[in-house]
Amino acid sequence: MCFSATASFTASAVLLLCGIAALTRAKEKQRLFAMIPILFSIQQFIEGTIWQSLMAGQPAQMAIYAYLTFVYIVWPNWPALAITQMAPTAKEKLNLRLPLFAGIITSCIAIAAFFVTTPQAAITCSHIAYRADLPSWLWLPGSALYLFATLAPFFISSIAHMWIMGVVLGISYVATLLFYKVALTSVWCFFAALLSVFVFIILK
Repeated sequence: MCFSATASFTASAVLLLCGIAALTRAKEKQRLFAMIPILFSIQQFIEGTIWQSLMAGQPAQMAIYAYLTFVYIVWPNWPALAITQMAPTAKEKLNLRLPLFAGIITSCIAIAAFFVTTPQAAITCSHIAYRADLPSWLWLPGSALYLFATLAPFFISSIAHMWIMGVVLGISYVATLLFYKVALTSVWCFFAALLSVFVFIILK
């Protein structure tokens, strides 16, 4: 989480419990979707270890890579994959290929970036700011692809209340961009982690 190691570990524990509850409620085709809180639990635990390392002045490079793997590899692809598995019609499954393709491109760009630059993390204004030395022109198209990959599946889906989760996630992104831009990655992941409790509501 974006405020302290204690907050991260607490969020991790709560999300783990929510994820276990969601999995027990999920049908076979809903299991990938039900795992979202558990994945966020793991990610928040990793950020807790990053907090501890940074506070102690110790290296945290492996944990930073692990955290950013969730950010740029897991989350651009998981929503589309999970919602596709739940989609009731072939047309809907076909439409969900568009955000999945955007997610794959986003992940490929991130993997390439990991080879040419070393991501860093620093505590800034009580948040963790993640930085990578990438061309500034890449930010806008990269962000557009990322947002399309992560948000569009919730609007393409015809499953009840799925669009509400997409709207709230979108609002949380705008709020984070306006008020916490320097720590956008960490803070939006925090909001998204909290919003993953919607998973339990959507599952029937």
